[in-house]
Amino acid sequence: MDDHDKVTMGVPVIDTEHREIYEICADFVVAAEAREPSHRLTPIFDRVIDRARSHFRSEEDILDRHGYPTLPTHRAEHERLLAQVENLRARWLEIESEQSRQQLAVDTAAYLLDWLVNHIQVDDRSYQAFLRRLA
Repeated sequence: MDDHDKVTMGVPVIDTEHREIYEICADFVVAAEAREPSHRLTPIFDRVIDRARSHFRSEEDILDRHGYPTLPTHRAEHERLLAQVENLRARWLEIESEQSRQQLAVDTAAYLLDWLVNHIQVDDRSYQAFLRRLA
C-alpha cells in the first residue's frame, strides 16, 4: 500500500488536505531522524499543528454543510487530537537540552505519523460512506 493510500478517503478536497498534512509529518520524521537541531524542527512541528487545525475546520465545515449526524463527536475527537499535539509541543519548548529535544523529536515524529494515519483510517472512515452517498 502506497503511503498516500493510507490517507485517501475518496473526497478530493479532504484527500488533498490529508496528503499535505502527511507530507509535513513525513518532513518532520526525516528531520528528526537526521537529528536536525530544534531551530529547524520547531517550524515544521508548528506547520503540522497549524495545518491540522486548518484541516479540521475545513473538514468540520464540509460535514456540517451536509448534515453529518455525528459531527459533535467527530469535532470532539479533533479537539482531543489537537490538545495532544499541542501538549507535545509545550513539552518540546520546556526542554532545554538539545539532546533531550532531539530524542523527543524522534519519539514525536513516530507519534505524529501514527496519529494522522490512525485518525484518518479509523475516525474519518466513519463519514466516508456518508459523503460518498451525497456525491
